[in-house]
Amino acid sequence: MKRIIYAFAVLPFFFTLGCANESARVAKQLATSQELNGKQIDVSGKAEFPLVVFENTSAGNKSAITLVVSGAAEHSRIANINVNYGKDTKNGYYVNVPEGTEDFKDSDVVLYDKDGKEIAHGHVTIKGTVSYGGEGLRPNEYSINEVTIEAK
Repeated sequence: MKRIIYAFAVLPFFFTLGCANESARVAKQLATSQELNGKQIDVSGKAEFPLVVFENTSAGNKSAITLVVSGAAEHSRIANINVNYGKDTKNGYYVNVPEGTEDFKDSDVVLYDKDGKEIAHGHVTIKGTVSYGGEGLRPNEYSINEVTIEAK
């Protein structure tokens, strides 16, 4: 009986590890091939935001974030995830600092999910469509577009 209970106790851990490994596999695939071009991905990790707020980042614009995913033995990054920027926006974020301020802390960032609800930006799930090349990118660089964000 104890073995059955133990198995059910560790099952969620292995499920989470499996998701993390899938996200790490996707990150590696994005960096090494273009097999995912035009395809939708579903990855989980910790959202990271640009280090400074640029003057061209204003409400209604897109801004790229990065997702840090954990694999079995390494951390990988999925970059160029284009999300909305602005207060109370869906699938985006907003840096809540006085106008003219360039530097900010993680605690100044507000992340919004697909319904426009404020969510913690620890671990999130991001779905989006991969495309290589495009405006501002080299032919072998990717971006993730048509993004939805969900709390994990």
